Amino acid sequence: MEENQNNMEDLLLAYYEGQGTEEERARVESWIHESEENHQIARQVGMLCLATDTLKMSEKIDTEKALKKVKRKITVQKRIIRWDWLERAAAILFLPVLAALLMEYWVHRDNEIQMLEARTSPGMTAKIVLPDSSVVCLNSNSELRYPSSFRGEETRKVELQGEAYFDVYRNPDKKFIVSAPGKTQVEVLGTSFNIEAYQEEPEVTVTLVKGKVVFGYNLSGESKRISLTPGQKVIYDVKNAAAKLDKTSCLVETAWKDGKVIFSNTPLKEALHALEKRYNVKFILNNPHLDGAFTGTFTNQRLETILEYFRISSAIQWRYVDSHDKLNQRTEIEIY
Repeated sequence: MEENQNNMEDLLLAYYEGQGTEEERARVESWIHESEENHQIARQVGMLCLATDTLKMSEKIDTEKALKKVKRKITVQKRIIRWDWLERAAAILFLPVLAALLMEYWVHRDNEIQMLEARTSPGMTAKIVLPDSSVVCLNSNSELRYPSSFRGEETRKVELQGEAYFDVYRNPDKKFIVSAPGKTQVEVLGTSFNIEAYQEEPEVTVTLVKGKVVFGYNLSGESKRISLTPGQKVIYDVKNAAAKLDKTSCLVETAWKDGKVIFSNTPLKEALHALEKRYNVKFILNNPHLDGAFTGTFTNQRLETILEYFRISSAIQWRYVDSHDKLNQRTEIEIY
């Protein structure tokens, strides 16, 4: 029995880290649906995965001190999670963002539904497990607001500013709705899709990987809706309230969640935009006549290596420049 529990623990960890075979993922999902208890355990493991991911990105935390504080508050009711792994995750629960995310699991309070908020710093990503077991990968400099529970509601509503990849838990009785800047929203039942909707950007882009979604926007006071099928993306011009559908392999738009940057005949401006998010820099394009398209896959390469690839394969040059804005925390790079 204990061996089966440990095996399921390993499968759960792989599931929330995006690993494992299709057969293993199906086994995990079947196990989650077997009982409400399994459902709750899966949610907690997902939150602990988020904790571990954040720990890897932070090297300045006094983990021993934090661990002692957390140990006094944590009560483990089911030992499906081995204590040694729990310690590693619990050590960082006092990070501000995680304090909010994990409140409903570690602190026994009243049953009042609260709005929770998850934010990512520039250049960093995070994984969030929602109350219905939907999984959200949050990209750099993004913000997600969602309730601590979807109970008692006719729909599951969340708010996004930035970019996120959603793997939505299917529930035919409750639509899943993502509200985004530009008075836009995406409605789904159970599916996987990517939304890029930064407040300051002129476009909102929704890319559908599998399932079906409906993109909604407002045109002169009238609600408009566009249905997407897998392999399609809608690009919405916020200023002009204009939307267009394009075909896509989905690889370019979703590579960021796997720590990659993929270009497939990608125009220069789009390529620079992707690098800005990944490396937390700002490009200054001083020559509007520069163009070109790039193809390649990059994982752990330094930014300078990628820019040298651009220089060699096209006519562009680049250099670091001193920022005149002392409040600007992003490194500026001139493209000429």
